Amino acid sequence: MANRLGMDCADKPGVAYEIIEHKPYVSEVFYNYLGDSAISLSAPVFYRDEFVGIVRWMIQLDRISERFVQPINTMKSWF
Repeated sequence: MANRLGMDCADKPGVAYEIIEHKPYVSEVFYNYLGDSAISLSAPVFYRDEFVGIVRWMIQLDRISERFVQPINTMKSWF
């Protein structure tokens, strides 16, 4: 993907670690292209015991809050 414009992810958080270590990685908080705080999760992909790439997810922190924290705060107000 390095030769596809905008698709080289080598500078993304954890990608270099993944390429070298072949272990899952959870990044520190960073700001994505939209200016939102986020984290990335990445995991190595193997085919017949050969490292072939990385699957990477980016999760905006406000989405985590909406999904998991706000419902707890809502339930807390019921008591």
